[in-house]
Amino acid sequence: MKALLIIDPQFDFCSPAGSLFVPGASEDMQRLADFIRTEPLDEIYVSLDSHNVMDISHVHWWKREDGNPVKPFTALTIFRGDIADGDGNVYSTKDPNRYDWSYGYLEILKKHGGTHTLWPDHCIMGTEGHTIHSHVSNALYNWTCRTGKNPQYILKGMNPNTEMFSIIKAEVPDYSDPGTLSNVKLLDNLKKADTLYVAGEALSHCVNRSVRDIVDVLKDDNSQRKIVLLTDMMSNVPGFENYGDWFLKDMAIMGVSMMKGGSISCG
Repeated sequence: MKALLIIDPQFDFCSPAGSLFVPGASEDMQRLADFIRTEPLDEIYVSLDSHNVMDISHVHWWKREDGNPVKPFTALTIFRGDIADGDGNVYSTKDPNRYDWSYGYLEILKKHGGTHTLWPDHCIMGTEGHTIHSHVSNALYNWTCRTGKNPQYILKGMNPNTEMFSIIKAEVPDYSDPGTLSNVKLLDNLKKADTLYVAGEALSHCVNRSVRDIVDVLKDDNSQRKIVLLTDMMSNVPGFENYGDWFLKDMAIMGVSMMKGGSISCG
């Protein structure tokens, strides 16, 4: 059984007019659409990044104590007892009731060696940015008409209290929300595939975190080897290319396969 997992093939990532456009993503989606049309696929899973405007990873959640505007792509951490950026500027939350959660959130990230990136508003539910890239959307429609099956859609990121790069679980779980905990049902479905192709955006972030979480489960019986990364159908967020490079190197060590699906299936 051949399955395809498409991660966040959305307007805001994949269109030059998108708020968080990933250079190369538009071409990635054209190759992906051709792959869907030509490759015999038994199941297709599609994740959709799904945010509110007020979100811990958006600038509107935050304020700088010096009154200057909060800028996208700022990295926050805990420094000397404050929430601060790399230049030592101190931050708080616009809503004081959100401060304690946000502080604790950044503490957990710091313990694991991470910082918290603030993004431009993106994939806001109900907006054009949340929609699927038109080439992929049309290919999915044609696949459904051809096979009689619907793609299975996975919404992630709806909880504003935590970042959710991975389709499997949030970066920091909110235990009051099962949607931020491990998606056991999806993992069970993915295990059934004999070949699991993976494509989508962005290689540096959501593809990276999603596949790492899937591999953590599949490696127990060495079945991570059935994963095939379609490397010409995923690109990096600019400035984070090293994340994508580390991910691909780690996956190669784990025995995950890689191929350029466009050259094989799309001529």
